[in-house]
Amino acid sequence: MASILDALDSVTRSMPRFEGYMRLYPERGPLRRALYNIYCHFLDFCVDTVRFLRHGLFSELHLGILLYPQLAFHEKNALGCHAHCQPICGSAVTRRAFSVPRARNTRFFGRTVELNQLKDNLAPDPHQQRSCVLHGMTGVGKSQVALQFCYTRRNDFAHIIWVEAEDEMRLAETFSKIPHKAGSASIHHTSAILSHIEAAQDWLAEHQSWLLVFDNADSAILLKRYWPKCLHGSILVTTQNRSLAHCDWITSEVPLELLNDDDGAGLLLKHLPMKKPGRATTSPNDDMKTARKISQAVSGLPLLLAHIAGCVADGDILLEDALQGLNRSWSEEGHVFDILTPETAVSRSERNVNRGFNVALHLNKLPPAAMAVLRIMSLFSAHCIPQELLSEDSQELKLSFLRITNTVQFCREIRVPLVSRHLVEFHGPVEDGTAFYWIHPLLQEKVLRDMKRSPALLQQTFDQAVALLTRVLPEFPELMVPAIDQWPLHQRYAPHVQRLEEVFSRLESLHRHHSPKSRFEFAKLLVGTGYYLYEARLAKTGLRILKTGGSICEQLRSATPRVRWFFGPKGTKERVSVTRQDIAKFEAASLQISWAIIANTQGLKGRQKAMECMTEVLQLRKDYAARSCGSEDSFLGQVLLANAHNDMACQLIDAGMYSEAEGHIALSETIKQGLQQDLPPFEYAEPMKNLAIIKLGQGKVDEGLQLSRRASDMLRKDGPDDAAYTNFRFIYGTCLMSAGRVAEALAVFEEDCRLCRQIFGDTSAYTRNNLYAKALALYQMGQLKEARSTITNCIGDPDDSFWPRECIIRAEYLHSLILEALDEPEQAMGLKRAALDQLGDLLVFSSPPGINADTTKLHDMKKEGLAFLVDHAVHFEAGRFTLHQ
Repeated sequence: MASILDALDSVTRSMPRFEGYMRLYPERGPLRRALYNIYCHFLDFCVDTVRFLRHGLFSELHLGILLYPQLAFHEKNALGCHAHCQPICGSAVTRRAFSVPRARNTRFFGRTVELNQLKDNLAPDPHQQRSCVLHGMTGVGKSQVALQFCYTRRNDFAHIIWVEAEDEMRLAETFSKIPHKAGSASIHHTSAILSHIEAAQDWLAEHQSWLLVFDNADSAILLKRYWPKCLHGSILVTTQNRSLAHCDWITSEVPLELLNDDDGAGLLLKHLPMKKPGRATTSPNDDMKTARKISQAVSGLPLLLAHIAGCVADGDILLEDALQGLNRSWSEEGHVFDILTPETAVSRSERNVNRGFNVALHLNKLPPAAMAVLRIMSLFSAHCIPQELLSEDSQELKLSFLRITNTVQFCREIRVPLVSRHLVEFHGPVEDGTAFYWIHPLLQEKVLRDMKRSPALLQQTFDQAVALLTRVLPEFPELMVPAIDQWPLHQRYAPHVQRLEEVFSRLESLHRHHSPKSRFEFAKLLVGTGYYLYEARLAKTGLRILKTGGSICEQLRSATPRVRWFFGPKGTKERVSVTRQDIAKFEAASLQISWAIIANTQGLKGRQKAMECMTEVLQLRKDYAARSCGSEDSFLGQVLLANAHNDMACQLIDAGMYSEAEGHIALSETIKQGLQQDLPPFEYAEPMKNLAIIKLGQGKVDEGLQLSRRASDMLRKDGPDDAAYTNFRFIYGTCLMSAGRVAEALAVFEEDCRLCRQIFGDTSAYTRNNLYAKALALYQMGQLKEARSTITNCIGDPDDSFWPRECIIRAEYLHSLILEALDEPEQAMGLKRAALDQLGDLLVFSSPPGINADTTKLHDMKKEGLAFLVDHAVHFEAGRFTLHQ
């Protein structure tokens, strides 16, 4: 039976791809005949299967087999909408990228004027970049209009690519995959997401006649960061934020208004079966009148009209019943989904939205299992909810709170009701073989508001969502060693963890008595995702998630009970022993990762906060090591404590406190030497590298140079240590510079810069640090023209840079010195003055030790003092070339 189901599922999902082949090669007679034979064989197979099952042995599955053609109807084009069709058997056809993640809406209605405006505003122009903002309120159909435009105008563009832009995480992920979607490159799952973003920018610059869709954008700053840098291409932005239309890089806008009564009625009737709208005795005119009244009752919001139509079409409900439901009194008892009242509803629009969803959800009740899944979906990211996150568990029976025992039952009782009522969309496998669901954010908010009426139901649903994500995500690496092979999983599910955190934080801040209770499993989930975001260089999102995870751990650690409840297998509460020691371990991890993000991204402004984080981490690690002494966790406790001492040394080095830092390095090395088990080479090389920097700060250049060479030699040049190797070699280069061996240092920086470009990309901090060091070496060697070219390339566009502001200031100051040496005094003076003014603003937060940095006298300081000052303003791993002074 499993083989039969797999075969049916595979062939059904492949049918839209066959249609894609036919669109690509419409004149191929042999291809048409071959596909016709496939369809015939598939139908024969279905008929034979049904005959076999009718014998009674598998009667429960009989209906399930028949459901597959029905699902194929709802999921039509789900595969064909994805990337292009591959050329057949060596056919030399130029590949046209059509990467739109959602199927074409066969029930799309109206919007002719807006589509024509988009056509005029976005017509391909090889000499001009054309852009248009499609803006309107939520639920008005912006994404549907954009989808319709993509499908109807696909022959106008060589490539059409869709990017999810609702937040930084989703935008970075989908934008970075542009070359892969276009077939130009494979995806390498590394932390260097910036290199993939750069590759995407390069691809857009190298290709013509493309349409890029930024769907559901909100932030102008975030959108600008990913905006194509080339001067061609067509860009469509959908947003609720009308102010995006006024950005100086936008060339046009199209407002999307609510439907009038006639268009709303037309949309509603198009979503209904031909003989379903009214009673048998009603005329088409009567149906139109009823539909117009329904449209008027929901203010012509397309999303609500589609949901109401789905409710009517899927059950024994008529249009008149839906209209009566909309007009029902607000105060009527027993209306499960009503939580707004005329007093609490803030606008007519909000009241209409609530009434419309009440009809769609309540008038024709969903099966309990489908409603349970809808509640869980309301807690996940609205876009791209993987099918296996919800359905595969029905086979494993680990969390079978839905009481679903097989895939066919899941299709019949959950997917079909949700899809047929237009509450969610289901799309077949994309490039990575994943099928997924979409749910509208407005429906999510409605379901979430309803759940708040029952704190117990909200808590249960929240725990279920956490349990589902915990099942698919890897365990947090307690030694915090990056696991590159696990990043694809985090990339897929991190947006859903982010959504859970947003819901939790919002409910806790606004409705504390309605918010879910803090659970240790949720805190662990947040810490693991925060660590991935740190590795992926998504600092802002990572800090927020880690802050919530650490706050939950702090609350739990301060509570008295040692026994916790969490949502376990088969939907039951399980009693588990969670000690304060366990909680403190994850609290320290959240703080330690937060420290790393702050120290590397916030510069002087974050230096005090980073020191506070590291002080708290060290104390928590000491407590954990003391409590775990003699237990099976003793080894882990000692390693974590040793690493905490090393990280505290890093923080002290950054503050210029070298003697204190040396003491912590000595403690770290002593602890590791006393361990009974071997550690990876990195664990020994890292403290040695940091000790090398300390020796430079103490004026012991030869010792620092020797230590840095030994540390870099400990790491393999190839394999998983590549990223760490570049950092170690860079520190070795700074030691060579301090020793006066500038030519050797230049060779190290050139090689390291090449590796960093390959691994991290051109705009990464690692690459720019090497470019700065290379420019400095060239300047000291008197190769001024090459130094100017290198430092100009290093600075690039500061607004597009992921480089800390302190590093940009230092590079601009070096640029002024190079121009001064090239006898360009006016330009040099302007750059120097601007750089020192900005540095003065930052020195308000922190000043390097040994220098009384009076910001009002920076311009009067000598060159040596300024060089020392700008060098110590940056993080020490960005390279400090005046330590020996």
